[in-house]
Amino acid sequence: MMPIRTPPDRLAADYAGRRSNHEQEREIAVLPDLEPLDLGLGHSPFGCPSEILKMVQSPQFASLYSDTIQVYPEDRWSSRPADQVRDRFNLAPEVHVSFASGGSYRILHSILTTLTDWDPKKKAGVIAVAPHFPNIATLTDMANPNNHNGPAYQSIAPPIGTPFHERLALLRQNRLNDDRPKIVFVDNPCNPTGEVASLEKLELLLEATNRDDTTDIAIIDEAYGDALPCNESAAQLCQRYPNLVVVRGLSKGLGLPDIRLGYAIISPGTLTEIWRNSMDLVFDVGGIPQLLASIALRPEVADPFLAEIREKTIAIKMHLIHGLSSLGIDILPTDKRVPIMLVRAPNCLNFSHFLTRHGIAAESGADFADVHPEMNNSMARLRIPGTIEEVDEAIRRIGALLREAALDPEACFAK
Repeated sequence: MMPIRTPPDRLAADYAGRRSNHEQEREIAVLPDLEPLDLGLGHSPFGCPSEILKMVQSPQFASLYSDTIQVYPEDRWSSRPADQVRDRFNLAPEVHVSFASGGSYRILHSILTTLTDWDPKKKAGVIAVAPHFPNIATLTDMANPNNHNGPAYQSIAPPIGTPFHERLALLRQNRLNDDRPKIVFVDNPCNPTGEVASLEKLELLLEATNRDDTTDIAIIDEAYGDALPCNESAAQLCQRYPNLVVVRGLSKGLGLPDIRLGYAIISPGTLTEIWRNSMDLVFDVGGIPQLLASIALRPEVADPFLAEIREKTIAIKMHLIHGLSSLGIDILPTDKRVPIMLVRAPNCLNFSHFLTRHGIAAESGADFADVHPEMNNSMARLRIPGTIEEVDEAIRRIGALLREAALDPEACFAK
């Protein structure tokens, strides 16, 4: 059976002053006369719907904002985005939808803080299959530092490149063989690879979390879910499985990272009651972010905008994949519809640092090392840029950095 990775001293190491990969990147001198090229953070490279821009640039919005900022938010918009989400995913009224400030990251933190202790006698840790969104490991440790039922966070780490459906099968088998309750975390699409699991594969996993003697809680993080049509979202499964929370946001697809709104779709019953009693906060979301969310989620706004950027994503990603492959870069399994992917430079152990040196922002594979031991600086998670021209410039720079790395492996640390 696949060994389970349990890094127990992560927080202690961080607080002791361990140099992070980002700290090392700040020491790298960027070559002169290079404009920054952003293939890093996962926000939409295509911006937001034009209706949002028209609203925030209008005199009416300025007047509304000047009034709203001086008072606590009213409830006039709080139910509107939740109803729009139910309509969007064809959910029954009893399926709870809750928005929270701080984006999906904040929602994940709130869920982990509360649900790891939902049964005090059996403090539940989190189990996941790697690679995945790396902050889950630290969030779990922060939420439940005194877990006495084994490590708070565990990951199953098969070799990098193992297909997503095979990784999920390993997680499913783990749940069938374990009678201790766990919080089962899956990000779909997968961060960093951009792979997508079908609803059929997710249902097989959810069935394994609902055993006769033990019920786990399942969290499916759909941060990049807007890359896919609504009928591929696990949101609809909340009506069939009583232990499911689906987490989504407005940053990756709808292009609104600055308003920091995320939302949770929660199975009716016990989970909804836990959420309402423990995590729904008074005045948590301001009126202006909720207003902008309600505009972005209108079908006449969201549907054509997402259809357009999905088409662009496929064209740009395939162009990027072709260019990288021509340079000898390995492309790990990925779905062409998702704007991120994991790549590896076989002969360049400091690949991510060379990207920084050449003005390309990317997420280093080393930033995922806490959840998978094979992840290192020879890998990078790339988010597609917004244009074909930016892809061509990225390929040009990566070709140059590979030639530089072949001549001087330590050049990226030159001052």
